[in-house]
Amino acid sequence: MPAGGNWSVEDGKRPVVDGKRPAEDWARPVVEKKRPAVPDGTRRTERNRRESFNYMGQTTDIGRRIELVPLDPHFGDVSIGLYRQQDDGGPACRVHTYSRLPGAEDRIASVVTAMEVLGGMVRDPDGRLRFPCGWDHNLAVKRVFLEACKLDPSGPVEPRPLEILDKKSGLQIKVLSEGDGVYRVTAHGEGKDPERRISFIAGGLMKLAEIDEVSGTLDRVVFPCGYAHDELIGLLLVRAPNVRAVLREQEMAASRGVLAAPSQQDR
Repeated sequence: MPAGGNWSVEDGKRPVVDGKRPAEDWARPVVEKKRPAVPDGTRRTERNRRESFNYMGQTTDIGRRIELVPLDPHFGDVSIGLYRQQDDGGPACRVHTYSRLPGAEDRIASVVTAMEVLGGMVRDPDGRLRFPCGWDHNLAVKRVFLEACKLDPSGPVEPRPLEILDKKSGLQIKVLSEGDGVYRVTAHGEGKDPERRISFIAGGLMKLAEIDEVSGTLDRVVFPCGYAHDELIGLLLVRAPNVRAVLREQEMAASRGVLAAPSQQDR
């Protein structure tokens, strides 16, 4: 019997304690929900997970996902992923969505085309993308993918110039290719503190693309592959003056990015 109260019964209804009726589910048993047991060795981190999809009865390995746009604003808020593959030709990337909405294939094709133009990438017969140097440039290709997904597919796609106006300093920033993958950042105009802005923007390029600083300089960067990537530099140059905000944006996207299951995209 509960402490501090006397039990009574009203016409066979639920018991009353001290004139007060207990909560609606007083007598309901508590059932503890347990997750299904997962066999040892089957838990895999997202970083190492490889995904696949079934098409016409055949399961195809699409590789390891390295980047995700969880909600595509240009096509029904579906999820679009970038997947890393490896074959005899070296590293390659595939753009994929699980959505079965009409026009989904065209949307993927538009993203692939934009990545070709913005990043100077090459498409193989299977629709996968590679850098012409044969390197993966993992961080840079993620940026190319994210920028390609932001573009309105109904508009034109053009490579970005190697010159921008730095709004913070008022300087005209221009990047010059010096061969063998080396690029030099220059500044022109009546803006303030040019040397500092040159150094900061060169550092931004290094952070966005995992490229190296030329030893002993503050204005030169170099791709470790030794290959010229003018389109890629032009794309990254737009973001380099505000690199901290770009990196914060990437961290936020990574923390909330969840690839929707096919059933959730069949609208």
